[in-house]
Amino acid sequence: MTEAGRPIERALALARARLALLQAGGEFAGLEELDRALEAACRAAAADGRPGDEQPLGELLALQRAGDAIIAAELAATGARLRRLREGQAGNAAYRAGSEGFGGAR
Repeated sequence: MTEAGRPIERALALARARLALLQAGGEFAGLEELDRALEAACRAAAADGRPGDEQPLGELLALQRAGDAIIAAELAATGARLRRLREGQAGNAAYRAGSEGFGGAR
């Protein structure tokens, strides 16, 4: 059990808030600020490390991994949407180019 007010507790609270923000979806407003605060809290927790911190550190890592998995999934989905958009644009351009030869483009 860790003492309230320790840097590891602040890092855990920030990591939980980060995960909740990512799970909520949307624009992720405030994520950069939250990540900066979490980074500083993790540095402070590392400097304050004490015996018995293994469990909260494990929880902190699990929270980070879960958040990172959400970000990775969002990036993959965005990449897939961009690929479909580019393919659609290429198809439209080919259609327009093909129809110009038949007097179809105006």
